[in-house]
Amino acid sequence: MAVFLAQGVGLLVAAALLLLSRETMPASEALSWAALAGISGAFGLGCFYLALSRGTMGLVAPLTALLAAAWPAAIALATGSVVSALALAGMGAALVSVVLISLPDRRLGSPVMPTFHGSRRREWLLIIGASLGFGGFFLLVDASHDAGGAVWWPLFMIKLAGVAAVVAAALVLAPLGRFPGLAIGAAALLMGALAGLGDLGGNLFFVLA
Repeated sequence: MAVFLAQGVGLLVAAALLLLSRETMPASEALSWAALAGISGAFGLGCFYLALSRGTMGLVAPLTALLAAAWPAAIALATGSVVSALALAGMGAALVSVVLISLPDRRLGSPVMPTFHGSRRREWLLIIGASLGFGGFFLLVDASHDAGGAVWWPLFMIKLAGVAAVVAAALVLAPLGRFPGLAIGAAALLMGALAGLGDLGGNLFFVLA
């Protein structure tokens, strides 16, 4: 439900911004890449929210962020992109810092990672899934830009495809009893709306960058 709220609010705001911008519609190829980016981002967001609901934010968030940045960076390096020494040093520092904060507190004897029903593997699978979704989003937005996508149309397509992906997932999961009820409190609704605005802002700034 949190993912649906975030995507839904983002879609409404993105549609309003598109109407105000009066931006010319780009080629279908650019829109297709943007739609795939929206699906990838929605998948990543779902894994990320599920990991947060069962894990520790101080570990889940930085690990996901690092891996989400690592996949596109690794692909860029493998395809011949030139990366400065300073950027490489920053990547190394990020890796070291995440490893350090993930270490257990010896005084308290806490585990390196929290566990889901006694399984640390599930935690890592969700983190990896979230990072793949976010990393895929970055790469696909870049492909949309290379295909002629500007700003507001790709952003709208990202959110439209994200909502469609969440609805499709709900239709699959609901018969299996894995989709939560739609009744939520006012506070949760407000938090979901704010999360949607934050997510949209992140998408927008990345598209602009």
